[in-house]
Amino acid sequence: MGIINMIPLKNLEIEAPKINLDLNVKKGDSLQLEFDDDNELNIENYSNSDTNIIKFQNKKEDFFTNFLGSFISGKNIDCVLTIPPEVKSISIKSTNGDVYMSDLNIDYLYTKLTTGDIEIKDCSIDVLEQKIITGDLSIKNTKILDFISKVTTGDVSIKNSDLNRIEVSLITGDIHLDSLSENFNKSTLKVITGDAELYIKGTDPVYLEKKLTPYSASLKTNIPTINGYGNNRNLEIKATASTVRLIGKKSNDTKINLGKNDTEIMSEEEKKIIDLLKQGKISREFALELLIELGYDSNSGETFLKKRDI
Repeated sequence: MGIINMIPLKNLEIEAPKINLDLNVKKGDSLQLEFDDDNELNIENYSNSDTNIIKFQNKKEDFFTNFLGSFISGKNIDCVLTIPPEVKSISIKSTNGDVYMSDLNIDYLYTKLTTGDIEIKDCSIDVLEQKIITGDLSIKNTKILDFISKVTTGDVSIKNSDLNRIEVSLITGDIHLDSLSENFNKSTLKVITGDAELYIKGTDPVYLEKKLTPYSASLKTNIPTINGYGNNRNLEIKATASTVRLIGKKSNDTKINLGKNDTEIMSEEEKKIIDLLKQGKISREFALELLIELGYDSNSGETFLKKRDI
């Protein structure tokens, strides 16, 4: 086991290209890195102004290592990194491997993984920004003021946490986010393929801006929504082939108000078609034609009408 002790500075940057790195980051009294003592591993440690920099590299670099990187090696390097209070900003860039973080109180955290999972628990983070190409993100018992997440393929699970603003983008996977604070700042949620559950504290209406792909995306809520923009509780949702559900949560209680009568949010065009049909101003056949004009096919249009007992 190798050990590196460092004089802690405000910022910490970690780079691990072309290796399999599993990194356990936790609270400590000193800035210290413990790692598997591997003859093929080279670790550079230096400082630059107010930043500690740690770089993991393979000692033996050839064409295959440079081209394929960590994917040709089945060996994982296990590291434990302790973070003292002096460190306020952490940046982690890794090609392959998992990152575990616990008991940290920091201003800024940036993580970028090509392949791997991120697990964060019992932390307080002002700004959390993360990017994952393939992998899952799990956050528990954590307070985050500003959460920015981009995942290509994987699931995002946030439980028993408090978030003041989110900017989440997911191409393929599911999202469980618990929860946005009562007076959250302008937030965005974008899902291409997958389902999303977004818990929101408080019972006041949410100012909602939405863009749903007709017949392949749906939005359901058990809390009131308003079209427009308010001083807070502003939410923008974009969904392509997804079901998004907004769920109200009591501000002073962990009990979720699930309810039995979720309201499905429709586009203004869909609402107009349903209203005209219910008022007898258009026929069912013409309503189906209008739905097809919006992008439905005949089968999905029929399903849309049948769900509304029409």
